[in-house]
Amino acid sequence: MSPTIHSVQCSVEEQALYDWWRYWVQHEAPQRVLQRFQLLFLAGQSGDAEIAHALDRLVLTPDAPKTFRYVLNRCCYILINTWQGQPQSRWAIGELVNLLGNAPPSTLPVASGRPVDRLRSLMDQFRRTEQYRQIQQATSLADTSEELGEEKPLAQLVRRYPYLYPTCLSDGSGLPEQALQEQRQFLDQLQTEAQRQFELKLGHYIVDQIRRRQTPNRQTPPAPNPTLLTDGELEAALKHYAGRVDQGLTYQERAERFLQDNKYGQVFRTFKHNLAAYLISALPAGPGRNLFERRLRTFFDELFPKFDQHKLDDFLLNRTCTRLLNFMVVEGRQKPNHPVFVDLITSLGPVQVVGLVLKVVLVCKNLRGYVEKQFATLFNHYAAQTQSTVSWLVKTLENLKVALCLNFGGLDLRYVRQVV
Repeated sequence: MSPTIHSVQCSVEEQALYDWWRYWVQHEAPQRVLQRFQLLFLAGQSGDAEIAHALDRLVLTPDAPKTFRYVLNRCCYILINTWQGQPQSRWAIGELVNLLGNAPPSTLPVASGRPVDRLRSLMDQFRRTEQYRQIQQATSLADTSEELGEEKPLAQLVRRYPYLYPTCLSDGSGLPEQALQEQRQFLDQLQTEAQRQFELKLGHYIVDQIRRRQTPNRQTPPAPNPTLLTDGELEAALKHYAGRVDQGLTYQERAERFLQDNKYGQVFRTFKHNLAAYLISALPAGPGRNLFERRLRTFFDELFPKFDQHKLDDFLLNRTCTRLLNFMVVEGRQKPNHPVFVDLITSLGPVQVVGLVLKVVLVCKNLRGYVEKQFATLFNHYAAQTQSTVSWLVKTLENLKVALCLNFGGLDLRYVRQVV
């Protein structure tokens, strides 16, 4: 069959492959599609002569060592996205990854000739690429076994933090736009489902806690705590991120008041002074707060001094909050320095530090994705260390998940406050 070509942004041979896989994944059972995948990419065989010739031409092009990985990556995500949307077919995603990682079995008849030899070489190269690693890591999220353990690497906890998925599991390096869209589609599905499941579990836990307070002798088993925090730590997080902890206001209400009091047109130097006061207003008194306030005031004094007499606008607000997050959390992906963040965790604790980050994001909501990237940078920086070694980061990531769920999710904060 020769499906209609949908795009002119890739070669005729590439598009023929993409359309071929789209057709068969919609019309055949996963087991049969996996057989086709194995025959075509591992044995160089196909019952469709047009597709066999298209693959031959692709692997024999001079730039195949650079481009074939992206073609294969996109073919994989065409299958993965379809199966991810069909719960009864999701098992096939793991089988596809297994096929990619293994040489063809001896029982599989392999064609001979220059195109097949080149194909074997390109498949071996693909197994050493970032694209293959990301496919492995992303599809492993469906397997929740053996993720916990003090001596296991932090990397095994990535599935617990859906806000890390876009950065930790896909950097999009070198991918054509359409291929990148298909990869993002899969990660978006995983992220949405993981966030929904956590919100449901947290909501169930909160309802159970309310009922137990209303009926102390309740005999039913308690709802499990959906975080890696202790019950006491989770209660403190719920109280802090949903309660009235800053001048009798919730975090959302406090941010709204700050924005009402500091509108565009205000002198920038005054805005910086007010922003510093807003950040520290809910911090507990003590050496940790005093040290942070001094560092924060110095930071703002040195931030864009030539704009001090300018009027606040959208550009200055975004640039100020971005630089503030770099100062408080991490400088960036290329320079993952984070001395202030470590000091804040040590002196104030994860609950308060995540609260500071939340305050910034609620003032400049378009930076939520930026914050998620920052924590992904920290996660990747410590990914190889054991969970026990970076327990402070695990608790911070758990607090951030709770804070984002409460302030950007669908839970009714008035209901949550009944627990605290």
